[in-house]
Amino acid sequence: MDPAFDVLFQNTTRRDLVITSLGIEICSVAHVTPYMGSPPARKIECQAKYRLRIPDINQEIRNRGVWSDGRVLETQRVKCKVAVKPFKDMFVIERNGLFRYGLWLDGYVKNVPTNSIIRLWLQNKEGSVFLSPHIRLTHIGCFED
Repeated sequence: MDPAFDVLFQNTTRRDLVITSLGIEICSVAHVTPYMGSPPARKIECQAKYRLRIPDINQEIRNRGVWSDGRVLETQRVKCKVAVKPFKDMFVIERNGLFRYGLWLDGYVKNVPTNSIIRLWLQNKEGSVFLSPHIRLTHIGCFED
């Protein structure tokens, strides 16, 4: 199951923000064979929901020639910034206001190694980008022979 986030953004600037784009940045990835179970997911209701199609990071890593056996992969730096497109909604977040949204990373388990570090981001109409702290994601994976 691909990850989904329930995100709450607080505008801590001194003025209203008009959000014109949002997405994730995949910062690094690694692959480790897991030895644990995974907890079940639960449904979270959100004010706005977005689907973000994740590109094939696995193939990018294979093209580098550093992941030949498909099992262990040392940490690899990647620079992959993915945005919700088309971004039709524009939200005005008042000073000290909150914006809550859901973000489904469609194709994440299939296209990204089992361990990664990502950051969520929002961009306003002036082009300023607001980044979350790093988030470590681990999944069991789906392997194809």
